Amino acid sequence: NLKKLPPRKRKPLPLVGPITYYLPIKNGRPCKDGLTGELRLIAEAEIRIVRGEFEGLDRFYAAIRKDGRNFLTAAGVALFGAVGSDDPFLFDTVLKDIAAYPSRYGSPEAKLAVEIVMVWLRNFLNVPMECPEWLVNLDLASIPVEWRHQVAYLAVGCLKRKGENKAAAVLADAVLNFDPEKAVKSSAADIFLKMEKAKLCREEGRMAESARWCRAVVESAKPMGIVLPFLGVMLGPKSVLERALAEDAPELLKKVKKLTNGYFRNLVKYHNRYTGDSVSEELRPREFFVAQSLKRGLRYKEIAERMGIAQGRVHNMAVAIYETLGIKCRAKIGNQVW
Repeated sequence: NLKKLPPRKRKPLPLVGPITYYLPIKNGRPCKDGLTGELRLIAEAEIRIVRGEFEGLDRFYAAIRKDGRNFLTAAGVALFGAVGSDDPFLFDTVLKDIAAYPSRYGSPEAKLAVEIVMVWLRNFLNVPMECPEWLVNLDLASIPVEWRHQVAYLAVGCLKRKGENKAAAVLADAVLNFDPEKAVKSSAADIFLKMEKAKLCREEGRMAESARWCRAVVESAKPMGIVLPFLGVMLGPKSVLERALAEDAPELLKKVKKLTNGYFRNLVKYHNRYTGDSVSEELRPREFFVAQSLKRGLRYKEIAERMGIAQGRVHNMAVAIYETLGIKCRAKIGNQVW
């Protein structure tokens, strides 16, 4: 008798954002006391990753179910670990498992969740992409709470790439004010959003407001020793954020500087592995920034102003870059930088 059959239960949505974002904050740190099993494993791995501790994540990933609700969050953590520790086998394994996930999990939402993760991955690896229309025209209220923070960060990046900075700023404000009783969160995703807000303010000339957001970023990161969002700080000119770290968290800045060169080299290596490009892995982070600027046609004077260094130093860096790349002028840089 069909009437006696219990109603079919709907599977919960796959998790695509950081678990630590949803944990209660105690003494500036996420409290894992209520977590067990896979969720606790993932939270512990996330905390290691955001602190810049990339080793051993292959063992963590081996313990995760490949068809479960928690898989995509675990996969994101494992991809960070694979790049940070230079583990190509783990990187390739995770990508294959992500591709197979929709058929394993068996729900329409799984396909969308995978699309979200792949947009995040391309953003992380600096891969040019066309952002999905639904992400560019994001209706925040229509996004499930479990996905909202991660999706909003990706949407802010997409809007910025399209030059729609005002829309990006409005969206960042909406998410950062979404949960006002937890104003300071020790979450890498939250810190990334605050950093985007600081950049948007700086680009609009609101330097004092940009500085305040930079302070908020450091305040969120300091209790847990979070370094992951800052590893891009050393890739370009000295910034307000770098000064905020130097003044308020000098030990954190030391760790960031120590990790930056190796992390950046790995990032370029896995960009090439994922895309098949031939971006140079020999340039140091700030040399890479100068090479990008030269490729875009900026003069030495303009680059020097952006970097806050002497024009002669930019010239010397350009000579070193040409020698490293085996070329004689900026016109030959080509695809050796993204």
